[in-house]
Amino acid sequence: MENFELIKVERVDHEGKKKLNIYNPTTYKLIGHGVRGAVFQLDEYRCVKISTDQQDTMRESHALEMAKHLPFFPKVFEVGTNYIVMEFIKGIQLNKYLRKTKKLPKRYSRQILECIKAMKEIGFTKIKLKLSQIIITENDELKFVDHSGAFTSIQPYPIELFNELKKINQLQVFLEHVQKFDLAMYAEWLQMIDYSAKPIKMRNMDDVEKENFKLISVKRSVDENGKKRLIINNQTNYRLIGKGVQGAVFQLDEKRCVKFYVMKYFIDSEIRAYRLAKGLSFIPRIFEHGPNFIVMEYIEGPTLFQYLEKTKHLKKSISRQILKIHKKLTKIGFTRIESKLGHFIVSEGEVLKFIDHSDAFSYKQPYPNELFADLKKLKLLHVFLEHAKEIDPDLYDEWGKKVDFKTLLN
Repeated sequence: MENFELIKVERVDHEGKKKLNIYNPTTYKLIGHGVRGAVFQLDEYRCVKISTDQQDTMRESHALEMAKHLPFFPKVFEVGTNYIVMEFIKGIQLNKYLRKTKKLPKRYSRQILECIKAMKEIGFTKIKLKLSQIIITENDELKFVDHSGAFTSIQPYPIELFNELKKINQLQVFLEHVQKFDLAMYAEWLQMIDYSAKPIKMRNMDDVEKENFKLISVKRSVDENGKKRLIINNQTNYRLIGKGVQGAVFQLDEKRCVKFYVMKYFIDSEIRAYRLAKGLSFIPRIFEHGPNFIVMEYIEGPTLFQYLEKTKHLKKSISRQILKIHKKLTKIGFTRIESKLGHFIVSEGEVLKFIDHSDAFSYKQPYPNELFADLKKLKLLHVFLEHAKEIDPDLYDEWGKKVDFKTLLN
């Protein structure tokens, strides 16, 4: 067997740029290189990485030792002063795969996310991932190579990966996958990463602290006439998008908003409602909650009241969604469904989302009186009731036992 230690690598300056000179008197195949080292295939199962700097070898061997229990990293067979003999990973680089397929599969996003979380847990201070350093094996599993920079700086987020995915129009796909798999991680990235920057970068910590939504507070006062009034203290630039006597809602970014409450009862009740309704497509997702706030999915679109006020027409498809929402929430245990038209958001494709559930258990409501009142204001109640009678006659009859429709329509 040839002696791979005969191979020499040297980093040199060439016209103001760093360049790697390689002297290889062996027949071992060069399979990868950068300006700090090169990798050669020794046989079917092993390769050797030879570095120009012994510190790089020491750092990478330390990283691989810390990660030896993880399935994402290559096995190490031998470590020398400037080389590491490790497992040869047979497969295709993720950058080449995406160049060909043009789409990042959800299963790969999941593995990337699991690797990022594992790297942070074992103590990597720099989370550096590049598409060319991710190998898709014959078993359709991802392996992550090149970890010499795992401790060279503090970078808790995969900035290089974000920028590479953005260049090939796959960043949004990846982030949507992350949002599904780990909402907390997704929310943290939204707060800490400036995706609009070119290139993408971490936000300045002073700016992050300045824009800390927890600086917002709300409280309720009563004037001399006994009227309740909401007092808002907002020391941030977050936009107020809704308020009532129970609290106020601020938009954090294009995906999230935060709702602050004046009383613990309201937040406890709403968290209970969201837990019961988890998984229902018409209920916003929850990212996190604290003693006086809930960070939830921001739904883009007009309220149903605004929508109907403008169109002056109630489609049967909209009525069908309202009836479906009412029945599903009643079934899971909501005793009061405060279905004001302002609590429905008409999202893309005329799909209804239903918000504001802090009164979901306050008392038993026999029929949706707020919904009927709002529709009557818009002269659309008769249309809705006709739809209800056709779509769900049982529910229509149930409501008819508790309210006189003829009186209501006059």
